[in-house]
Amino acid sequence: MESSNFIQRLYGNGKGRAFQGAPDGQADRIMDRTSPVEYAVDERAFYRYPFDLGDSPEHQNFIVIDIFENKGHGLHGEHSEKPFFGSKFEGVTNTVEKAASKLGAAKTLVPEALAISGLIGGKNFLEGTAGKVLKGGNLLTSGVAKDTLGQIIKAGQQNLNDLGKGEEGFVQEALGIAGSLKRANKTICLYMPGGVKSSYNTKYTDADFTKIGQMSTMVQGGLKNLASMATNGSLDETTKAASEAISKQMAMGVVKELGEKLDEIGDNMGLEGKTNLEELVEAGQHRKAKNPFVLQLFESVDRRNFEYNFEFMPTSKKEVNEIYAIIRTLKRYSLPSRSLGGRFLDFPAEFRLTYVNTDKENLYLYRMARCALVGIDVDYGTNPFTTFKPDEGGAAPTQIKLSLKFNELEILTQERIDQGF
Repeated sequence: MESSNFIQRLYGNGKGRAFQGAPDGQADRIMDRTSPVEYAVDERAFYRYPFDLGDSPEHQNFIVIDIFENKGHGLHGEHSEKPFFGSKFEGVTNTVEKAASKLGAAKTLVPEALAISGLIGGKNFLEGTAGKVLKGGNLLTSGVAKDTLGQIIKAGQQNLNDLGKGEEGFVQEALGIAGSLKRANKTICLYMPGGVKSSYNTKYTDADFTKIGQMSTMVQGGLKNLASMATNGSLDETTKAASEAISKQMAMGVVKELGEKLDEIGDNMGLEGKTNLEELVEAGQHRKAKNPFVLQLFESVDRRNFEYNFEFMPTSKKEVNEIYAIIRTLKRYSLPSRSLGGRFLDFPAEFRLTYVNTDKENLYLYRMARCALVGIDVDYGTNPFTTFKPDEGGAAPTQIKLSLKFNELEILTQERIDQGF
């Protein structure tokens, strides 16, 4: 049985109704109503839960989540103009200044063509102070070449040693794209969940050297045989056994051919698998298994992933608003945005997670490189579903569970471990 009052409340046009349109149910949701919580994308905001985070003795440990977006509202990427090999070399300006003062800006370190090639910054590099040193004669005849070149080499080595030690990692710095993301105007601080962990896994793959091993064995046997012939004037036992091996090999050839025929018959009958007759006969005759000549070679490093589970039980409207703002921020920046016209999708934001104790980074735990937020699970309410007193935005559940899954974007190396990762 339908209630006219129920239908009117649900599909009416008044404030706070669920749908907007005709009262017969053919209506649309009011899309202008987006959230019961005030949320300004462009405003700077620090969110935290619970509110006594960092103040109460119970919540001295927490996670700070900083967000770096690709293209946001009013935020644009600023890519480096040169790759590492150009921009970092220009970092030795002070050293070159000293060389220029000693040489009167008249000698040279390397031919001008090398600078023009772009390896050390190109035209702009030549026009600067460093260019004054690069142009002219030959530094090697100046008498100070050894000291000056030594200083520049040392500075270059230091730059190489520093490569990959920044926030964004080796690949971004080497390619000159570090700094292409800008910090978003939202920061989230959440209490420390239990059971945080970090896994370090590497991948190795089998490399089959069977043929190389067989060839090596044959070559070693041949060399041994030649040595025996040269010293004794006669063949050794290996050569004497050669004829026997040849006849045995011929017999095994017949076995192999028979095995292939049996496999063909089995395939025609729809049977799966192979007979492996040759291997079985050889193993049965000699009671030996083939040495696989297999080595495990390093292949790659698994990227780390991190999972966190939070439980929110708000006790006030203010806490409800904070929780919903936190969830909305995480959802928003974990997803891509549409480019102008919608033809492309701009990459989602990257997240930096930092473990903090009171007011300083907790170095007893591990550091994390930039991460992608690849999974968000939100459980609203309990069973049975219970809420707070309704307001104009609806009724907030009394309990919310949030699960976050982050994938680290950088491949770790020993150098990062030395930095506390």
